[in-house]
Amino acid sequence: MLPAIDSVTESRITYSRQFQIDCMRRYLQGEKPTAIFTSAGLSPSVIGAQAY
Repeated sequence: MLPAIDSVTESRITYSRQFQIDCMRRYLQGEKPTAIFTSAGLSPSVIGAQAY
């Protein structure tokens, strides 16, 4: 399990609160979602390309 993920079900991924905060901070600083998720170990093949 990755630190960025709290839980996974068949239809949903729940991200840790810390990852949510870090993700938004980085996004607001101009970083691309693909780079943020990839750096946390989450590739498009794992969570679906539409999330990017």
